[in-house]
Amino acid sequence: MATVGENMPADDEFAARGMVERLVPLPEFRRATAVLAEVGLNASTYDHVVQGISDALLPIVGAQSVGIAIWSDAKRYLQLVPGSFGASADMVASSQVDATDRRSGAARVISTGQAYYTNDAVGEIPGFEGWMRGFGIDQLLTAPLVTGGVSNGVLHVANRHSGFIPANLAQVETLAPFVAAAVEHVRRRTALRKSEALSKIVAETASSIAGGRTLEHVAAGPLRRYQEAAGCVALAISFASDQSPRIFSCKSDVPDQAIEDFVREAPQNRPRIWLQLLRPVGVGDAGASAVHVPVVVGGKRQATLSLLRIPGVPFSRAEQWSIQRLTNVIALAWATESYELGKAHVARVQERQRIADDLHDHVAQILFSAKLTLQSLSEDLDATDAAAAPVNRARELLVRSELALRDSIDHLTVTESEFLVDRLRSVVAQVEEEFQIPIRLEINDADFPTLENIAPQVADAALRAAREGMVNAAKHAGPCRVTVVLKPAGDHRFLVAVIDDGLGTSANRSDGHGLSAIRRLIRQFGGSVRLSRNEPPLMRFEVILPLSE
Repeated sequence: MATVGENMPADDEFAARGMVERLVPLPEFRRATAVLAEVGLNASTYDHVVQGISDALLPIVGAQSVGIAIWSDAKRYLQLVPGSFGASADMVASSQVDATDRRSGAARVISTGQAYYTNDAVGEIPGFEGWMRGFGIDQLLTAPLVTGGVSNGVLHVANRHSGFIPANLAQVETLAPFVAAAVEHVRRRTALRKSEALSKIVAETASSIAGGRTLEHVAAGPLRRYQEAAGCVALAISFASDQSPRIFSCKSDVPDQAIEDFVREAPQNRPRIWLQLLRPVGVGDAGASAVHVPVVVGGKRQATLSLLRIPGVPFSRAEQWSIQRLTNVIALAWATESYELGKAHVARVQERQRIADDLHDHVAQILFSAKLTLQSLSEDLDATDAAAAPVNRARELLVRSELALRDSIDHLTVTESEFLVDRLRSVVAQVEEEFQIPIRLEINDADFPTLENIAPQVADAALRAAREGMVNAAKHAGPCRVTVVLKPAGDHRFLVAVIDDGLGTSANRSDGHGLSAIRRLIRQFGGSVRLSRNEPPLMRFEVILPLSE
C-alpha cells in the first residue's frame, strides 16, 4: 500500500509530480477532460457517470474498472453509486463505508486528503475482504474528490494488470478534479430533477383531491408515481382509527418479510417525522431506509404516511421536505373526506329519524289504539264465548307487532356516541317525550371509566331492557316518578334498573311477551333479569349484565 510520498525518495516524488505532463500526454489529457465535461453536462444517471469516467481514465491508467463513492446527505458514510465496478445493484448498495472506519482506504483518503493504492486489496484492507472478492478487486487505487475545497467523495480505480505504481497516483490525481466536477454536476442535476418531479406529483395530488378524488383513487395514481419517483418500493398510509383500512402501494418484487416489518414498525404515536435506517450488514445486503410522517388535522394525528426504500439510501433533507408537503396534502384530503362523510352521515341520521318519527307518530299510535280496543273487547267477552280466543290471539299479535315496531324505531334512532351513558340519556329523553313523564337518571361520575368498557352488543341489550322497563312504567304504573339507575355491579358486571312508585302490577305476575323477550335476550349474554316490589309502593325492574360479551 502506498500514497504519494511513501516508499520513494523526495527527489523521486518531485520528479513524479513533474512528469505528470509526460505521464498524461496532452492529446490524452484533452480527450479525457472533454469526456468528463460531456459527462458533467449530459449524464442523467450515475451509471452514465461511471461509464464516462471509465472511458476517460482507464485507457490512461491501464486499469479495468472504476467506482465512485459519494457522501450521504449528513456526511456520515460513503455510498458506492450504481454502475461502480460493473457490479449488481444490491452489491453496490451494500457498500457503505462509515467515515470513521479507519480500516477503510476510502475513509483514510477522506480524512487525510491523500490518494493511495494497494496491490493486495484483500490482504491489506481488513474487514472488507468480502466486498473486494465480490467486486473482483485485486488492486485498488483511491483518490479524493474535492470541489471548491469541499470533499464530495472518492474515486476508485481497480485492477491494473501489472499492478499500480506511484506514477498512476499522479495520473489519477491530475484528472480527479475534473472527475469531481462531473460527479458534482450530475449529483446536483439529479437531485434537482428528482425534487422537480416530486413537487410536480405533489401538485397533481393536490389538484386531484381538490377535484373530489378520494385517497384511494390518488393512491393508485399520483401516490404510486410519487413512490416510484422517490426511489421507494412501498408507500403506506396507516390511519389512527382502526375502522379505516390502510392505503398501500408496493412493488411486486419486494420480499414479503420486508413489507411486513415495514408496516408493523410504522409508528402511530410520534408527533414528528421519524427516520429509520438499516445499514447493510454484509456483502449483497442492500439495507433499507424508511420515513414516517404524521398526518395532522386540527392538531390531532389522524394517520401516518410511510415510505420504504430498498436499498437503504437515506432520505435527503430535500426529500423529507417534499414528503412533508405530501403529508399536508393528505391531511387536506382526510379533512375533505371527513367533511363529506360527516355530511352524508348527518343526512342518513336525519332520514332515519324522520322515518322513526313517522312510525311512532302514526303506526305505533294506531297499533296502541287497536290493542286497547281489543283489550277492552276481551274484558267484555265471557271466557266461553267463541270470539274470546280469536280476540285474545289478535291482541297478542298486536302486542308482538308493537314490540317489533318499537325495536325498529330504536334501531332507526341512531345516537352519535357509542358510549352507553350517552345512549341511555338519549333513550330516557325519547321515552320522556313519548309518554310525557319525567324520568330521573342516576349515574355516578366516578363509574364512567368502568362503564366505558361495555361491549357494544351488551350495551344494545341493556338499552333495550331499560327502554322496556321505562315504557312499562309509563303505561301501567299510572301517575308516578320513574328513576333509572346505571352502575357497576362488581365481578366485571354492571346493573341497569328502572324504579317507579306507581300502582304497577304484582311482582309475582306472569311475564308478558315483552318481558319474556327481554329475559331471553339478557340470558344470551349471561345476564339476569329481576322484577320485584321493594318497600312498597316501589317497583324495581333490574338487569345485570357482564361488561363484555
